[in-house]
Amino acid sequence: MRTDTSKELWRVAVHEAAHWIFSEWAGVGNVERVTIVPCAEKKTAGCCHTPLQNTYSPEGKRMAIMMLCAGRAAENVLTGTRRYLDGPDFLRAHELAGGNWFHKHLVVQGAKRQVEEYIRGVLWVPILTAASLLYEAKTIEREDARDIWYCVMPEEQPWLLPTMDVDVEVVP
Repeated sequence: MRTDTSKELWRVAVHEAAHWIFSEWAGVGNVERVTIVPCAEKKTAGCCHTPLQNTYSPEGKRMAIMMLCAGRAAENVLTGTRRYLDGPDFLRAHELAGGNWFHKHLVVQGAKRQVEEYIRGVLWVPILTAASLLYEAKTIEREDARDIWYCVMPEEQPWLLPTMDVDVEVVP
């Protein structure tokens, strides 16, 4: 896969950052490494090394499928790129979904739509922040990924807190 333009590298950074951030946010797995350096053996433009389990609870399986859809969903929402689910992420998501092809397709498409909503709602800032750091560094290892995670997603982030009705006195 070609990644020789800055626009393409940015798209890959957003894609991989979305896998990374969603994986951490949903508790799907521990990120070992995130890179936008082309991976020849996997024939991909980048890689978010998040080991997936072979067995999951139904909720864990749903979150793993959503994590696999997060890259393409972020591309569509944050870069305006209209790409369909395909490639290794799509195949792994289908494998996890189980059932016949039609059932798998419905599950994966539903997961992608739900992830797009999460990205529009609470994950767009951390994904773009992580993508910016990844774009500059090209590869981020596990230790640095954890530090960056705590910087972009501390518990005090106002966009993650539910809206609360409180009386506020405005001082002129």
